[in-house]
Amino acid sequence: DALARALDEQGIAPSEFECLPEAKRRDWHIRFEDGKRTMRYRGRRLPVRSVFCWNSPYTDLFLSILEEIAGRYRPDGFYLDGVAFPCYGEKIACYCPRCRERFQREFGMPLPTVRDLDAPAWPLFLQARRKWNAELAETIARRVRAIDPGISLVVNAVFGYHGWPCSMSPAAAKHFDFLCFEIPPGLLHRDARPPGFSVADNFFWKSA
Repeated sequence: DALARALDEQGIAPSEFECLPEAKRRDWHIRFEDGKRTMRYRGRRLPVRSVFCWNSPYTDLFLSILEEIAGRYRPDGFYLDGVAFPCYGEKIACYCPRCRERFQREFGMPLPTVRDLDAPAWPLFLQARRKWNAELAETIARRVRAIDPGISLVVNAVFGYHGWPCSMSPAAAKHFDFLCFEIPPGLLHRDARPPGFSVADNFFWKSA
């Protein structure tokens, strides 16, 4: 509270950086198709073993944190470090029990395998991810603006260059005030870029 008052006295508009911390609850974690929480990419182990799934109770915790900060400190904005399904290295999908159950309930069929992109269920899976992401974005905006409609919502769309795994779409983006893009460490090196991605794409997204 004292910091907020001091910033206000100096005419500084504070924004809250809200990143996506690792979840400690194992039943909230993203699970790959084999049920594991770890993966290897280009010979190295990626730290995805404790990344949460948006279909888990972690979403409720995340929303409660935003509401508490909005109510107590009234920041001028929130910088949300990614409101999408995280993607690390290769295109991945979450096969946790909650994702499986929700897809089955909403579409009447099991989640398709990532090894069969020609499966009839695959377009529905992409549709589901975008739908879930847009619903999450709408919920974040509604809950924050119910407390203070003047709070700006800025989202880091850096995962967008991964395409379908991250499910960022106009339906989700319309709920935010600004989209931004950062250059992930090492992405300027050609061997670190995702297939089909160039530095020009990054500058295009920045200018957009």
